Amino acid sequence: MKANRDEMPGVSFDMDWQGKHYIGTAEALAAAGLLTLDQLPGLPGMPSTATTYVNGIRLPRTARPVHDESYKRIFKMGAAKFRVTLGFNDEERARRERAEEEDREADARIKHDPGYSAAHEAVRDASALFKVGDSVTVWGGAAAVITQGFGIHSVKEKEGEYLLDNGTRGSYRPGYVVQFRNGETFFAAAWKVMDADEAQTHLRLVGGSSVRAQQPMMALRG
Repeated sequence: MKANRDEMPGVSFDMDWQGKHYIGTAEALAAAGLLTLDQLPGLPGMPSTATTYVNGIRLPRTARPVHDESYKRIFKMGAAKFRVTLGFNDEERARRERAEEEDREADARIKHDPGYSAAHEAVRDASALFKVGDSVTVWGGAAAVITQGFGIHSVKEKEGEYLLDNGTRGSYRPGYVVQFRNGETFFAAAWKVMDADEAQTHLRLVGGSSVRAQQPMMALRG
């Protein structure tokens, strides 16, 4: 039986619209009942970076299953860390969909994409320490290298603040582009990027939700 997430030593937890994410070593995740060691990517005969399961059955890489309670994806984040993503059950999915609909109804107007220049100008005072080529640790303990320095990036998000020109929703987020040891490249929010010793070494933007804020406040994340 899977343990309560508050009783999972060595396992970090996060959640977004895609599912519930658990990060830890293979042993810690197995001890928490989130995977079995024979499900790991990178094993002989298995995909090198990620495996996807529905009802315990491994799917081909081209499959696009619904992220319901039967869904599980295991992603190799480095030499020793893995991320397990579990889907939501029908009740939780319905609750999140209702909350999303209520948010849309509460927002009477759609804010359109302000463009890169406006977004960049809004956070012109934001600063960070890391430079291209720096070795860093991304939230959860995954080793990575900075491939694009701190800046404002257009990020595709299901619940994004703006309606983009291509018809999808997205937001502008301060952060970096990083590359993990397996070669995969991702955007990482600034507050999730730490130095190689997993210490916070830069400031985090904590101003309002709108990128149009004239004077973003800065605060130490600690």
